Amino acid sequence: GGPNIGNKQLIRLAAAAAYCCLSIFTTSFSLVAAHERVPLTDQYPPLPDLILDNVPRIPWAFAASEVFILTLGGMLLCLLAIHRARIAILTRFLAISATVFLLRCVTMLATSLSVPGAHLDCKQLRLDSFQDKIDRALHIMMGLGSTVFGVETCGDYMFSGHCTGLTLLACFICEYTPSAWAGFHRAVWLLCIFGIFCILAAHEHYSIDCFVAFYISSRVFAYYHSLAYQVSTMSPSQWKRLGVWFPLVAYFERYTPRDGYKNAYEIPYVAKEIQFDE
Repeated sequence: GGPNIGNKQLIRLAAAAAYCCLSIFTTSFSLVAAHERVPLTDQYPPLPDLILDNVPRIPWAFAASEVFILTLGGMLLCLLAIHRARIAILTRFLAISATVFLLRCVTMLATSLSVPGAHLDCKQLRLDSFQDKIDRALHIMMGLGSTVFGVETCGDYMFSGHCTGLTLLACFICEYTPSAWAGFHRAVWLLCIFGIFCILAAHEHYSIDCFVAFYISSRVFAYYHSLAYQVSTMSPSQWKRLGVWFPLVAYFERYTPRDGYKNAYEIPYVAKEIQFDE
């Protein structure tokens, strides 16, 4: 029945939140490890880069990119507040974000790129004890890796976490708002693209960092949703294969309604429907 399905969705939301917290902590600990291995700037100068070599550095641009992330994040929170499928959308956002940031851990640790700009005061940060590393990781985690919240990191170049955040937020906002809002969608993507440009204009990341971040984030979002929209029509054998190849989708989308989640909106706690043109 409905209440039973609702409880199971809440359990999956809690699982997605735990998965996301684990992913963020793992990413933060990987940042600590990457900072210990960051190449010395006097031995390894910035790599040649098509955009960084031709765009003068704009000092305030990185802070501007974080403002855009916070703006898009606020938009998504407002959307979750009024969307009837808020639990399912938040579950998907947490699961997809966690997966992408776990992929980022691998790329950060696999290869240490040289610091992209001479303005960055990046030196290897070697902490004495494991507890110090945990404390540093928790500090990064609590500040979400953002300079707005007082977090400074080095060595986490491949790929850009800021670009990942911008891309995923834009994808979710546009996916779960009415398709008739074409002008709004264009504005959201302009914010995203301008935010990515600001990351590069600040010379905080290489161009390849942002390209890889945008590609991986948008593809994981697209693949997850393309499968999520088909789960209700899958045969038992297809479900079995889905559980093998895409276990997260199989788990989190187990109780997706047969007709999917419509973009329907309501005033919270009042249950008064809000009508938007589709």
